[in-house]
Amino acid sequence: MTKYVALLKPGVLYRLFGRNLDSGLPAAYCDEHWSQVVQHLRLRPQQVTAIMECCELYGASLSRLLATRHSLLQHVQFAKAVVYSHPLFPDVHAIVCALHKQQQQQQAQVAPGLE
Repeated sequence: MTKYVALLKPGVLYRLFGRNLDSGLPAAYCDEHWSQVVQHLRLRPQQVTAIMECCELYGASLSRLLATRHSLLQHVQFAKAVVYSHPLFPDVHAIVCALHKQQQQQQAQVAPGLE
């Protein structure tokens, strides 16, 4: 479900990270906290292997994404994004999501019966 929220409203999930869910106030991240979470999960070796494989895939994908992001918003493009995003700071994730949505809408117009 969170992946759909991330696509439709990317900012919503980001607001939850680093927040105390009881108070809603910002909370400091602590590596020890997450280490304890991992201990309590008591993952099976197969689960650890699967998670680590996903982590490697994510790392490779993230590297490609960052390279693409860098090329997308270089120099003039970044300046344009700053101007057109005003009063907000350019959110590359939101820009890419909007582009994806526009592409889907264009494809739906070209071939309406193929959805």
